[in-house]
Amino acid sequence: MPPFPPREFHTLALWLVGQKTDEASLRTAIGRLYYACHLLAKQSLIEKRKWTPSGRGDDHSGVIRELRRGKTTGLGNYLDSLRTLREHADYHVDAAVPGAENCTVCKKMRESSSPPPQFVNIEHWNNAKGISERCLSLIDRL
Repeated sequence: MPPFPPREFHTLALWLVGQKTDEASLRTAIGRLYYACHLLAKQSLIEKRKWTPSGRGDDHSGVIRELRRGKTTGLGNYLDSLRTLREHADYHVDAAVPGAENCTVCKKMRESSSPPPQFVNIEHWNNAKGISERCLSLIDRL
């Protein structure tokens, strides 16, 4: 059986938000965008740089750290921004959740003069979508 193509997570995210833009769909779609980029970057690093993942949760920061070496610093920064949006979408249901005080996304929302009605909204989706598309383009050139 061929391996699962991570780009399908990106396709699913686009389809989902095309169907519904409620908060649950946006949160889910942002996560799928991140995992498409993370898994593709990880595969590229393994194949092209002979990078060895640990097989644990620290591979997320490990991929970013490895990408920030040399000419792929921008890709590492984009993936880290996407990870921040994914963590916000996955874990922060409001600004009072423990850990939200350290979230840059939550901080911007707290400082806003008119907080949005959804804690994860279409603006977060549009930001994540743009970042993911830049990531995918850069990953294709690794």
